[in-house]
Amino acid sequence: MKLRNLKYFLSESFRSMFRNRLMTLASVVTVAACSLVLAISYFLLVNLEQVVESFERNITIEVFIDNEATEEDLIRLEQEILAIHYVDGINFISFEEALELAVERLGDIVILGGLGEGVFPRSFEVEVTNLEMQEQVAGIISNIDLIEDIRQGQEAVELVLGITGGLRVVSIIAILFLGMISTIIIVNTIKITVSARKNEIGIMKYVGATNSFIRWPFLMEGILIGFLGASIALILSYFIYTAALTNIIANFYTMTAAFELRNPADVFIILSPLVLLLGISIGVLGSASSIRRFLKV
Repeated sequence: MKLRNLKYFLSESFRSMFRNRLMTLASVVTVAACSLVLAISYFLLVNLEQVVESFERNITIEVFIDNEATEEDLIRLEQEILAIHYVDGINFISFEEALELAVERLGDIVILGGLGEGVFPRSFEVEVTNLEMQEQVAGIISNIDLIEDIRQGQEAVELVLGITGGLRVVSIIAILFLGMISTIIIVNTIKITVSARKNEIGIMKYVGATNSFIRWPFLMEGILIGFLGASIALILSYFIYTAALTNIIANFYTMTAAFELRNPADVFIILSPLVLLLGISIGVLGSASSIRRFLKV
């Protein structure tokens, strides 16, 4: 594209946006709303995934070992468990450590009951790389000999996975719905502009102007509308996220100490191009679909 043509396309786009400023404003606001929903959904998803990752590190499979197992058996068991796909790490709990944990959890009940070594069996704490595969890993481990019992926080796992999946579905539906509304408004905006210039377009075609030359100003208009809406959404979402992050850290220190939230730099380095791409895509789609009919003269 020649620089002279680019200047002409841009000037025509700005002129058209100014002439139809109310519809342009409506289009920009709608694109901004759609992009803002995408941004907020992304905030929730990335931080929920951070929490899930923390659960993956903290929710382990407790594998209790038969008291008759020898040291050689323990070494073999550890190697067999580590060889299972999705197992990320393993931690051995001895008789003494099991008793100390019981005292921490049950306190005087253990001490007054005179319970000692051997009552609380040795165990492995098994970490998995993917919460969704925890039950499958537990099933494989249960088939290994000298395994007395297995415990896993499956209810907590299912709760976290259910929340994550539900939030993803709601976010996708909201984004698609608002994206459709944004596209419809932009289509109507461009249609009004094109209708007002129908005679001019016809003259341009009769004197030899190509479809692409006629189409580009309207595509530029859609790109500008999408870019403006997405930029507004990014600015608003940045202030919303930083304010929310500050309040959460200030008021829920215990929770944020256990589950670290994503800092704005990490979030927006990925979010910014996504939101801009969404806004521009909606603008281009709206422009392209409305101009097509009017070029058939």
